[in-house]
Amino acid sequence: MSFTLPPQVSMVRGRGPGFWVRGVMNGGVRRGAGRIGGWKGRGGWTYDQGMSRAAEAPGEIAGRWAEALPTYLPPRRWFADKNRAIEAVRLRDFAWLAPPAAGKGSGLLLAIAQVDLSGGAGSAYWTPAVWSDSEPAAPVAEVLDGAQGWLGDAMSEPEFAAACLAALRSGRRVGGEHGVFVFHPSPSLERDFPDLAAVAAGRARLSKAEQSNSTVLYADASGTTRLLLKCFRRLAPGLNPDAEVTGYLTGHGGANLAPTLAGTIEYHPADAGRETQPNGGTAGAWTVGIFQGFVANDGDGWEWVLRALRAAAQGTDAVEERRAALAPTLEAIAGLGRCTAEMHLSLAAAPAEIAAFAAEPIRQEDWADWQKALERSAKAMATELAAQAAAPGAGEVARRLGRLTFPAFPGGLAKIRVHGDFHLGQTLRTRDGGWRLFDFEGEPARPLAERRQKLCVLKDVAGLLRSLDYAAGAASPQGPAAIPAWLEEWRREARQQFQTAYFGRIGDARCGPLRLAPAGEKERMAALNFFELEKAVYETGYELRNRPDWLALPVAGLKRLLA
Repeated sequence: MSFTLPPQVSMVRGRGPGFWVRGVMNGGVRRGAGRIGGWKGRGGWTYDQGMSRAAEAPGEIAGRWAEALPTYLPPRRWFADKNRAIEAVRLRDFAWLAPPAAGKGSGLLLAIAQVDLSGGAGSAYWTPAVWSDSEPAAPVAEVLDGAQGWLGDAMSEPEFAAACLAALRSGRRVGGEHGVFVFHPSPSLERDFPDLAAVAAGRARLSKAEQSNSTVLYADASGTTRLLLKCFRRLAPGLNPDAEVTGYLTGHGGANLAPTLAGTIEYHPADAGRETQPNGGTAGAWTVGIFQGFVANDGDGWEWVLRALRAAAQGTDAVEERRAALAPTLEAIAGLGRCTAEMHLSLAAAPAEIAAFAAEPIRQEDWADWQKALERSAKAMATELAAQAAAPGAGEVARRLGRLTFPAFPGGLAKIRVHGDFHLGQTLRTRDGGWRLFDFEGEPARPLAERRQKLCVLKDVAGLLRSLDYAAGAASPQGPAAIPAWLEEWRREARQQFQTAYFGRIGDARCGPLRLAPAGEKERMAALNFFELEKAVYETGYELRNRPDWLALPVAGLKRLLA
């Protein structure tokens, strides 16, 4: 459904610093307190024309929400289109999870907003709303005419979280204007979460750790967090790989490797297909969010490793004592190597009837395409890097990037579903000293089709090795451009521990006649260096454009890889 703004209003922005309500009539602009309607513009005009019945029907409340979004969205951390101007916002579809009574009282709105952007195609965003008589937890706008009330972001509302969990337990389907919102419990929900009733009776809160998604944490009556709901804010047609891969691991022997999938929220357009997927969802659907078990942890791997390295930096300068202090981190990283291998072995064991996961051969055309893509990005990076004299060795690295040579095609290898964006921050250090891997959605900026592609397992291995390099740089007391000798020693040993443990567990694992990794040490390292080089080139571009002070770190990695 599309909503057209009345001629008196061009934009409405959410509450807080910099909030404006603009009246086009007489050029009036008035600083507001997040209010829609009922205020005076310059020239004595009172804004109420055409809007007196604004909240008298649920559809019109949804329209009010569409009006508020153009200026609510840009400051949000999860809004991924900050570099493009919003030209219009309309609700692609909406449905009331809990409808307001005759347009008054509270209501919970499921909504997907279509954001038209400058420069071409727009984006779809998950924008659930709460309509309330009182100010909500995350207020966006106050409506003063018609049925008075507040509009807010529902992701911050415990009432919304509770309603979503109840809808999951009942497998509820909520009809919208152009499709259906489906709360799809996992096939083993009651078995995997026998205490779900206790969780439903507990409390829910929005996590403060917001990035490209929004996460709600559910705790039982004792305050122990047991479940979470992660909603993907920028949406695209198709199944999100986080739901797919987590669902596959939950149902195929990988429950000790990743959080347990409890279910999904999907949007089914009217013409969506109905083919059942490994996560229990359906093809043709849009994945809006996933419910999964909460893993009690001591932080993600990045946080955990940095704490240990920084503690060592502030401790003794005695070489042997520092090595002893860091030994537990090396043992843990070896454990992470084995856990990563177990993930790949589980994914590689997918039966042929699960086409989205079944292993396929890496073809010579695949290898050639990967090489061409790296060659293009390396040459482009060489041109940018040549102008950077500040980073030690940047000039020599630029020259070498311009004349890359590639390893021969390693025939007989399998491509499977992998993590796709693997680094320390995508791992959890569990309270029992183990590891869990999470966030399988891939790089959010890439199209879903790319994120669901089957790849060589070495892509994940390379990503984690680069993350270890970054950890050493981040922990350096002098900054990433000056890593002390003891941290450099730790970096080398950590990389070796991870590789030794990983390849020791993978061994000669096969998918039928296809190996997961090259058998020979020389061939294996050549292929691994290729994928690590791919990652380091990407990192160099990122640091050039965003964090020049960190440029020395990926440049040092490129020097080692190109030597």
